[in-house]
Amino acid sequence: MKHLLFDIGNSFAKIASYENKRFNKISCIPSAVLDKDVAVFLDGLTGIYQSVILASVADKKITESVVEILKRKLNCFVVQVQTEAEAFGVRCGYSAPSLLGVDRWLAILGAFNHGKLINNNQAMLVIDCGSVVTVDVVVSNGEHLGGWMMPNRQLMIESLDNKSTGIHKGLQDEIIKGKQNEHQINSSSTSKLIGRSTTECIELGGQLAVVGFLEQCFQYLQNKTSLPYKVFITGGGAEDVISNLSFSVEYLPDLVFDGLSLFIE
Repeated sequence: MKHLLFDIGNSFAKIASYENKRFNKISCIPSAVLDKDVAVFLDGLTGIYQSVILASVADKKITESVVEILKRKLNCFVVQVQTEAEAFGVRCGYSAPSLLGVDRWLAILGAFNHGKLINNNQAMLVIDCGSVVTVDVVVSNGEHLGGWMMPNRQLMIESLDNKSTGIHKGLQDEIIKGKQNEHQINSSSTSKLIGRSTTECIELGGQLAVVGFLEQCFQYLQNKTSLPYKVFITGGGAEDVISNLSFSVEYLPDLVFDGLSLFIE
């Protein structure tokens, strides 16, 4: 039987079908218009779905509207996953588990259950490079020790643009003069680490901030414990930082979907 998996994030809702233990990514819809566009998306689906497994960090009203549309259009069970004190061998490190974002929780669950198949004696560092960059620590007995969070590169750029008149003017001047395209930074130019325009300086500064943050998290654990760590990384911004990290990571782009799939009965 087929199942539909919904990961509704701050910026986008990512949707995949799940059948015979395999994912098939089928859509990505901006979260802000999801309650309007999801009905059109569902009309284009073929086949029968046994259930929908959904996790959302989006606005509550949007989420409720989407759940109702899913129930009406697909006529199947809709399971909305929430962060729990314990699930699938992992114990949440928050004293109030509901305060841990469900997308972060699902990435932790996905990594832990993937990692158990590799080496049951290694502790895990779970990095999710989404709108917020999160880092979580899970030891081999399933104890989630907690972690760290920071805004991603785009949020830092937006903050500078909104709060600094001089930077805002500099960015606008570069757009007008056509320099933005000339100096645009992308994932293929990660070896270039010194900016020569306002756009480059901000882009690269944000990139280095994220890389430095991840390096500090890893170094802290190396200094404080003697445990060997397996590092998993996911999220839309993961590929932009992987090549600049000094430690090895395993890139798992579907960690949240891996976590969602655990809830299929």
